[in-house]
Amino acid sequence: MADPKKITVVLSSAGGAAAIAWSKAVRISRAPLLLLLAALITACRPDTPSSPTGITFTDLGGKWTYTAEDIRGAGLVCSISALELTLRQIPGAGYFVGESSGGILECLGGSEVVVIPLQPLPVDSGYTFNEHVAFHIYNRDWRNSGTVTAQEMSGNLVLRNGTAVMDGKFKAVRSPR
Repeated sequence: MADPKKITVVLSSAGGAAAIAWSKAVRISRAPLLLLLAALITACRPDTPSSPTGITFTDLGGKWTYTAEDIRGAGLVCSISALELTLRQIPGAGYFVGESSGGILECLGGSEVVVIPLQPLPVDSGYTFNEHVAFHIYNRDWRNSGTVTAQEMSGNLVLRNGTAVMDGKFKAVRSPR
């Protein structure tokens, strides 16, 4: 310790931080300090649907129907329909993963229409907190971010293919359980 007159313990989590400072020389045995640290870590961990820090996690586990429209860029206008997402929430956290199945990508370029059936793809890097949601389909080249409720999520999507970048809007609706 650089300053024997001050001890500061700072714990941080996605939901916030807690700090304790002692302003004078203090001798603390290890056992009480470890108990104090364990209590602070538990209090700071946003692992419940409503944590002490006010962060809530929407449980996104289950099946969702994903659509996207007005995806524009590289001289194309595209849409995605009938894409099914199966998501798995990491217990006690805002993280989720999953996979997609089905789905059609339809693009109009000039006077040509191209229809491409989508292959099953992984859903990763998913995170939700309060009313926000963000996730990737396939990889970081298909990013989705927006708002979420227990039954619906929607927002912006960015598709990248090499140097081509396309932006659009997505919506996903939870399938009945």
